[in-house]
Amino acid sequence: MQIPSYAERILFWQQAYARSAFIDAGRYAGRILELDPPLGSLDRKSLTAAFVSAYGRPFKQRRAVRLSDDSVPIEHRATHDSIIEVRDKIIAHRDLDGPITEWGFVSKVRVDIVSNEMAINTRSPFISNEMAQEARPLIEQLISVADRVIDDFVRRFIMTSVTPADASYVVSLEEDPEQWLQREASDPPTT
Repeated sequence: MQIPSYAERILFWQQAYARSAFIDAGRYAGRILELDPPLGSLDRKSLTAAFVSAYGRPFKQRRAVRLSDDSVPIEHRATHDSIIEVRDKIIAHRDLDGPITEWGFVSKVRVDIVSNEMAINTRSPFISNEMAQEARPLIEQLISVADRVIDDFVRRFIMTSVTPADASYVVSLEEDPEQWLQREASDPPTT
């Protein structure tokens, strides 16, 4: 039985979480395309925030587990950069130098006066159907990369360490654990 190094366990963790985040981002992009909510609607705003947050999560982790922007295929770099810019300058934070979109500077504050009633509004980002469509092949490629790393780890370490059975296991992220793979008795397996 082979025991994975600390670095191999961290890489497994990184790719497992990235894969999960990309699957969620793909689901949100698919939902945008399926529902096609109006551009200013709460549904589009909510799905945009969910999509951008999920997609950006693996690229915004601590350095030790952060995916490098170099992991993004060059043919999808513009799509990736756009999503990350929206994440960094609109969703996660609001910046004075936020991006300018087809509907204007996103970080402006608008004062609306209608019938002597005043409302203070800020703009909210939305993902277009075109961007959701462009993101899908990028997400598929990133999931494929994560799958290769995960499959290799499972084949080399997990399948040689446990007898396949209905159970949940946890990979230790400690540098020098007594057991690197521990059975978790309290939780049933998830699918």
